[in-house]
Amino acid sequence: MAILRNTIKRHVRNLIIKKTVFLLILALALAFLSYITSSKAIVTGSNKDSALIYALGSVVISLLILVLVAFKIRFFHNLFSKEWTGTVIKTENVDFGSKLAKDNIRGVHTFTIIVQMDGKNRKKKLSFNQNKISPNIYSVGDRINMIKGTRYPINLTREEAQHICPMCARDSCYGDFCPDCNLKY
Repeated sequence: MAILRNTIKRHVRNLIIKKTVFLLILALALAFLSYITSSKAIVTGSNKDSALIYALGSVVISLLILVLVAFKIRFFHNLFSKEWTGTVIKTENVDFGSKLAKDNIRGVHTFTIIVQMDGKNRKKKLSFNQNKISPNIYSVGDRINMIKGTRYPINLTREEAQHICPMCARDSCYGDFCPDCNLKY
């Protein structure tokens, strides 16, 4: 289990570095675009107040774009999430859907587990898309471990039988290697 944690932590650290470099390049590009919009060649008229408004507007929009992209690529999740262990106390399938055509069902099918955290009186609710993860992976009484920066917890009770990637939930026939993430788990 220690080798597993170190491999996953190293993978998450590499992801954080790649995402940080990407966000820095994006910030530089947005700063350059803000500089261009605030230059006098683009601003029509010679009024300094309108140039200041253009400059402040472009900076605010650039910051909003940067934060939105950071949320979308899950940068803050990888950076600030915590590692925890707990026991599954309840599982349920939630199906929201409507039949739109004869062979087409659109809706949301989620698998939800409620976990009693170790050493705390707190319960944590996790929901997974059933297209990604099977409801057979976690059952009541299983001990699970969520490693910092991962999306899916590792089932400690059935670790040898379970071969899903903690990053993307791929059920790998290759054993403990995910060809999508290049991660040995």
